[in-house]
Amino acid sequence: MAANGGGPASATPFSTQGGQASGTAPAAKPSSSRGGPAERVQPAAGVAPQAAQQAAKRAEASLYKERGNTQYAAQQYGEADTSYTTALAAHTAALGSAPDAAVLYSNRAGARLMVGRPGAALEDALRAVQLDPRFFRAVSRAATCYCRMGNFKAAKAILDRALDRMSASSSHFQAAAWPLQDLYKKLREVEGLQAATRQACAVLVTAAGSGAVDKLGEGLAALAELHPQVAYSEAVAAAKACALLAAGKPSEALAVCDLGYEAPPSLARAPWRLWLQTQAQYHLGELQARRLGAGCQ
Repeated sequence: MAANGGGPASATPFSTQGGQASGTAPAAKPSSSRGGPAERVQPAAGVAPQAAQQAAKRAEASLYKERGNTQYAAQQYGEADTSYTTALAAHTAALGSAPDAAVLYSNRAGARLMVGRPGAALEDALRAVQLDPRFFRAVSRAATCYCRMGNFKAAKAILDRALDRMSASSSHFQAAAWPLQDLYKKLREVEGLQAATRQACAVLVTAAGSGAVDKLGEGLAALAELHPQVAYSEAVAAAKACALLAAGKPSEALAVCDLGYEAPPSLARAPWRLWLQTQAQYHLGELQARRLGAGCQ
């Protein structure tokens, strides 16, 4: 599974039927405008004011969408988030919650996932699926969000529902084979990631209990490789912090316990986190006392 949030859709503005990218970000076409939307869009003579305003808003949405794509490709994820948000506001002003806004929500989900906002990214991806259930790239992105947070069950469930919609008897069935192939591939990736994560965590928990230093190193190395794909998983963080504490690295264990991303306040007070923080701080105090004692001798 790709380590990043997937590239933005760069199809014809607001089309959800082709041109979306996944995996690493594609080279999006840069915006050719150096001015604001008002400099680009002038109402045509004889056009009704309301129609002209809607046309201007659609053009503004298209402009900021392409700007967001360019910023995403340049790994300027925060700026891309802002551009997609501006595009969504303009699109909503022109067309309301139309299905073709799904591309913008999905693109913004990718940007938000890359700046440590997994919950907001998931909300956007699910909104995209709600607006257009046939936008399977958004389904894949929602599954990625779930995986980043360690919720493999939910990731598989949303993929399974999409596959059900793709059955030959379904009204959503398309002659093109790529959506089915992509969804099955994503499902296999999720299942593989789930198995690898469980194995690495099991090794760490067992090693932490037995004090097997070599196994602790093995498990930590396996988790380090998986980390980009499960960066916001509470189970992974707990297993890693516990292993680091068992390995005599309380400072690193404390760092893992810190929430370095946007998360609900309740996670900061999770029992496992409070317990490990207390244990790590206790061990740090012991280490400091030993160093002070050694210095006095």
